[in-house]
Amino acid sequence: MTGKWQPLDVMVNRVFKSFYKAEYHKWRLDNNAQTKGGYLKKPGRQDFINMVSAAWEAVDFDTVRNSFVKAEIIDRNQISGEIGEEVVGDDENQDFSEMSFFAEEEFGEGSGDGEKMESDL
Repeated sequence: MTGKWQPLDVMVNRVFKSFYKAEYHKWRLDNNAQTKGGYLKKPGRQDFINMVSAAWEAVDFDTVRNSFVKAEIIDRNQISGEIGEEVVGDDENQDFSEMSFFAEEEFGEGSGDGEKMESDL
């Protein structure tokens, strides 16, 4: 169930991690400094920031967008395809404050098997 409802878990994390590992390997090849004890020095905070930034920039926009489709959060027909374009539903006046994050039928709504869970947005 987690994979279905969390788009980053569905597609993006694996891609991001592979780019991050590649950035780390590049950093390691360029930085062979050792501690007094002869161990390789760890990357500094700024090095990690640079590696994460480069890895995230390498993740394709379509990968992120398609993860929301695969997780069934948005329908493929709702996608217009432009980077930076806001993706919204058909009803601009829709109130999301009472939107449930879970399909009630999955939790036995009305049968006493589960509780209704709603957002407090």
